[in-house]
Amino acid sequence: MYFDSIDNQCYYQNEDGTDPRAKFRLRLYNHDGSFVKLEKKSKCKGMTGKESCSVDQNLIEALCSGHVNQDMANSPLQSELITLVQTQGYRPSVIVEYDRVPYIYKLGNVRVTFDEGIASSNDFSAFLSEKVKKRLILPAGHLLMEVKYDAFIPDYIYNLLQLNELRQTSFSKFYLCKKYNMYE
Repeated sequence: MYFDSIDNQCYYQNEDGTDPRAKFRLRLYNHDGSFVKLEKKSKCKGMTGKESCSVDQNLIEALCSGHVNQDMANSPLQSELITLVQTQGYRPSVIVEYDRVPYIYKLGNVRVTFDEGIASSNDFSAFLSEKVKKRLILPAGHLLMEVKYDAFIPDYIYNLLQLNELRQTSFSKFYLCKKYNMYE
């Protein structure tokens, strides 16, 4: 579940390619609410960074309702998001859901992932539930391949990725899902 300001600042910064920019999200896996992470994804000069910390059920509920205070923060990252909720009206903005098949190569920390079933929702009250109402945003059979790495891509992986029928592009699941929800 991504957060955005009341005037959709994160959405428009993404659309405009603003540099630097950042966005916050709550992330969980397999609808398991027992371990939820708060993440801040930042973009600066084409590089992506991510900070994260765990969050408890009380803070999740407070963030979703907008009724938070700094006493609830257990980390600088939580404090930063709480400040944005209080000063810029950050609220839940869109839920992005998908199924991921990851392949990881430890040398260079290379992650090749395939995301399918990318779906959008604004059913925030069901965020921790398996019954989130959602709509697919890509045609059936389409998927997204992401290649991420820290320092370098080993030659054999680089060579495997040189497929003439693939094209490299920028793609934001947040942006596409939010756009889908805004204009439905």
